[in-house]
Amino acid sequence: MRTLAGILPPLAGTFRLGPAVKLGYLTQEQETLAPQQTPLQSLQAVTRFNETEARHFLHFLLFSGDDPLRPNYSLSYGERARLQLGLLIAQGCTVSPAR
Repeated sequence: MRTLAGILPPLAGTFRLGPAVKLGYLTQEQETLAPQQTPLQSLQAVTRFNETEARHFLHFLLFSGDDPLRPNYSLSYGERARLQLGLLIAQGCTVSPAR
């Protein structure tokens, strides 16, 4: 998986991703999330969603009420993982090697 993500070189040979493949990267450390941003801000930073569309999308990720307005650093590990996965989906990623 790390080879697919470009972190490690292949041990032998080469590989190419297909033209329709958009690679996303989901890390266990969750360092790709800006701690001071909210889930709403994080989503709007990678998409063209207006606030209504972004909140609707976040609702499918189980962020309801004021959850989209809480800073990312205050989210639980599971909430941050759902947010990261949702950001990859919203960006149209078709493959996500998890680390």
